[in-house]
Amino acid sequence: MGSRRFQQVNLASKPESQLLREEYEDDHSDDKIDLTLSVYRTEEGEPWVPPIVQRVEKMMATDPSLDHEYHWFSGLEPLTTAVTGLLLGTESRHVRENKVVTFQSVGGTGALRIGAQFLSKEMGYDTFCLSSPSWEDHEIVFRMAGFTTVLNYKYWSDVTKSLDITGLLEDLSKAPENAVVVLQPSAHNPTGSDPSREQWARIADVIQSLDITGLLEDLSKAPENAVVVLQPSAHNPTGSDPSREQWARIADVIQEKKLFPFFDVSYQGLTSGDVDDDIWPVRFFADRGLEFMVAYSLALSTALYILPWPVDIPGVLDSSSPAPRLFSSEQGSSSKEQLPTSHLYPLTFLLP
Repeated sequence: MGSRRFQQVNLASKPESQLLREEYEDDHSDDKIDLTLSVYRTEEGEPWVPPIVQRVEKMMATDPSLDHEYHWFSGLEPLTTAVTGLLLGTESRHVRENKVVTFQSVGGTGALRIGAQFLSKEMGYDTFCLSSPSWEDHEIVFRMAGFTTVLNYKYWSDVTKSLDITGLLEDLSKAPENAVVVLQPSAHNPTGSDPSREQWARIADVIQSLDITGLLEDLSKAPENAVVVLQPSAHNPTGSDPSREQWARIADVIQEKKLFPFFDVSYQGLTSGDVDDDIWPVRFFADRGLEFMVAYSLALSTALYILPWPVDIPGVLDSSSPAPRLFSSEQGSSSKEQLPTSHLYPLTFLLP
């Protein structure tokens, strides 16, 4: 008699993106366009591989110095150092003062999971704040990592069809201390709405259709230690980003309410075309002396979506205490539980 051990397991429903993809494949129209995934396509709708990637692949195939051996789980140091420079700047005093710890993981979701698990397991945080709307996997990752309470902060205004910065700051100000705030610096998922460079430079009330009140109200309601997820540019899904002055107000609320920022960075350089402009909010928070985490992905920048690309989780810490050593030790434990060894071979794509 056959086993019925798995009869009690319920079948999962297909995600909306998969259903849309199936509809796309069944549609025989010559005018159809596939927008289900954030990937590059040619004018003919076929997958596009950057020429530089094709050249490097050929070079790697014949390079006798490359192998598929195990590598230390914390990552390839030249690459994690380079990515930290992209995040905070090559001359960052935080790096010089040994306030930053960096680990490698598999993909953007892996970085979020390791960071979230550390905050839940080692710090005891249980509340996180997401933009409304946000990337659907954010909530899944944080709940699987041990967080029990999710709060939403306003982000998109259906009336103005743009960033609701007023509601955003209001919501953050209500979050509890140490709440984790998930942010997307550019290319906001799922809206894709981002401000222009001029909007970043001007105060909130000068910009028509930008309303920061709701955001601040929601943040102000979050409990202490709530983790606030932030996207510094190309906010997913709205694409609407706060101005620099609005980021300053967000930082004020986070600092006052003792919330914990967690930046989700997946589109550096793809919003304005300038890697420094797109990452400005992260560096601003660092210069303010705020402690935070960053989940950083290079998949969309390189059009390499399925390889185990490096993701950094830098933490800006207080060098006057042993926090960097403690963080490195415990974070390393959390990282190794999920990824015993890092992937060396594909990392070579990103090295000079």
